[in-house]
Amino acid sequence: MKDISVSIAATGVIQVANVATGILAARLLLPEGRGELAEIMLWAGLLAEFGSLGLYDALLYRAATGAANPRSLFAAVSALSLTLSLILVAVAWVVLPIAFGAQQGELIYTAQVYTTVYLPAYFGALLLGGLFQGQLDMVTWNVVRCLVPLGYLASIAVLWATIGPMVGGFAAANVAAHLLAVAVGIALVIRAGWFSIAPQLAVMRGLFAYGIRVYVGDVLQALRLRLDQATVALWLSSSELGFYVVALTIANAPQIVSSTIAYVAFPKISQAGSEGARREVFGRYLRLSLAASVAIALALLVLVPWAIPLLFGAAFAPAVPICAVLLVGLVPYTLKLMYMQALKAWDHPLAVSRAEIAGLVLAAIALLALVPTYGLIGAATALVIAQLFTAFAMGYLFHSRSGAPVLAMLIPGPSDVALALDLVKGLRR
Repeated sequence: MKDISVSIAATGVIQVANVATGILAARLLLPEGRGELAEIMLWAGLLAEFGSLGLYDALLYRAATGAANPRSLFAAVSALSLTLSLILVAVAWVVLPIAFGAQQGELIYTAQVYTTVYLPAYFGALLLGGLFQGQLDMVTWNVVRCLVPLGYLASIAVLWATIGPMVGGFAAANVAAHLLAVAVGIALVIRAGWFSIAPQLAVMRGLFAYGIRVYVGDVLQALRLRLDQATVALWLSSSELGFYVVALTIANAPQIVSSTIAYVAFPKISQAGSEGARREVFGRYLRLSLAASVAIALALLVLVPWAIPLLFGAAFAPAVPICAVLLVGLVPYTLKLMYMQALKAWDHPLAVSRAEIAGLVLAAIALLALVPTYGLIGAATALVIAQLFTAFAMGYLFHSRSGAPVLAMLIPGPSDVALALDLVKGLRR
């Protein structure tokens, strides 16, 4: 219970920092500048997802199941991530001018420089945290993952005080935050005695073999989650992208709670011995995440009409109805994320890929049909439709392959009350 209590407490810190940086970016850069910053980060993020090769999930699975020791895993993922970063940086300098189209050359150059430094820093921060997560050292994992949003917020303050608000300054602050997480993560790895620069081919091959099986599903999930932003960036103006990103800042905020519960659940489900034990562990975390997402979505639907203009400024009032539509997708997103973890823990990663492919196709069709006519509302609606479909598809695949009864997974019992009480006690401590 301590693991999830610490993780949710860290999630609260992360979410406060994310909202604070979102508010600063919106107020200081205004809609057009906020849209340009979002576009820079969008294409870099997509390149990172496309080049990840499922290493994060592979690292968690190999660590949680004891397939390799932490020292071997550190050396292997370091070698793989550095190699991937070099390849992706070369791709970025070719692809980014095409993605930005007729945008100003200075903005394209800023995006290229940002991506060059961001990619290795992102992989480093992600995989160093994942190494501790896979060993079920949740305290250290949460320390590393908190450093990025907190470092970003602190870096923004420093840059704002020295050179003033600029799109390039915000991008540099984000990179600095990831580099901070990498530096601290390496120091913690050295202290734990896991540091090594001698990767073993067998360990690398094992990571690659598992990672490539979940890679398609991970990439498709990331692409479908970013496809709406990419469509807005290509089809509409930078200011409209700024409105959309602000709406996403609020609507996506609760997703970190679902993600935290899912990330804690995955190694615990994988470690559970019997089929019945795995079902029990998964069911408890599924119900917990579902209850949390429903409560948060309902609360935010009431708050957003006045919260967005108050926090981000009156210039972002057009983001209110977009945010309301996006919040409808929180519950299916939570269900989909939990079923994804379950399918991977039951060693059915290809089922995740099938569901994600279907969801991506549906999202693309919905975006093409709705964005030209309905603009930002159409983009938000398309995203919700895709979330609903994918959640249903993954749920069906999980229950049909595992034989787990649907009602037993979704209906709470006495153990859930105990779990909730333990969680509250843990947060109070």
